[in-house]
Amino acid sequence: MHGRLATPLILVAVATTLASSTFAAGINLGWNDCGATAPEDLIVACNTNTGPPYELFGSFVPPAGIDQFVGLEARVSWIAADSLLPNWWQYGSTSCRGTNALTTDFDFTGGPFTCADPFSGAGQGGFVTMAGASPNAFGMRIFVALPEPIALDPSTEYYGFRIRLARSKTTGAGSCTGCDRTVCGILENIQLVQQTAGNDPILEQPLQRADAIWQSGFIAISDPFGQPGPGGLTCFDDRPTAARPHTWGAIKALYR
Repeated sequence: MHGRLATPLILVAVATTLASSTFAAGINLGWNDCGATAPEDLIVACNTNTGPPYELFGSFVPPAGIDQFVGLEARVSWIAADSLLPNWWQYGSTSCRGTNALTTDFDFTGGPFTCADPFSGAGQGGFVTMAGASPNAFGMRIFVALPEPIALDPSTEYYGFRIRLARSKTTGAGSCTGCDRTVCGILENIQLVQQTAGNDPILEQPLQRADAIWQSGFIAISDPFGQPGPGGLTCFDDRPTAARPHTWGAIKALYR
């Protein structure tokens, strides 16, 4: 009797797992590439001002019905473990790192190729930064648009954006202190925009993770949504079985 019952139960469990992992809509954030293979932590030596920038990728799996995709908007928060945002992480015309050390990019025609490219080199966009509600945080609003609508596959993970951190002013004379300090990036959400209004879903649920840690370590502050991680105050509490209580009001409260 037990042998006859076990087979259908196992098949049901496997089918349920495959359906939820393959077709669930959501978002990912990771260093160097997209998806499950991208590392959550990045540790660098902070001993050079030259070389390729450090790259952080945001990606997404769309829900069904996105057949007129023309762009997206993403919200990313950066929170330092220290009580003040390190100088190395301060960007702007009057800030230590200037305006060129933090950039965004939407051209994936040259790779990597782990996820699908929805833009095919035609995406045009940029970002704006927002001051944090606390002195150890700031936010990014990232946006990109396509000239013509395309259809997205709900069983495919797509690149959404790439954030580039230049190595400039890391060491030596005129350098900015704090490259070696722990900072956490949180992908709050990605909103997909369609040509026809009325179905522009906001994706908030992490697929593998929606946080990325610079220089590893714990973030010694409370989670911005009041969810301390298990075993200590971690970068963010990614709980795939329960939706996090993200609302536009809560996100806006992070910024002045």
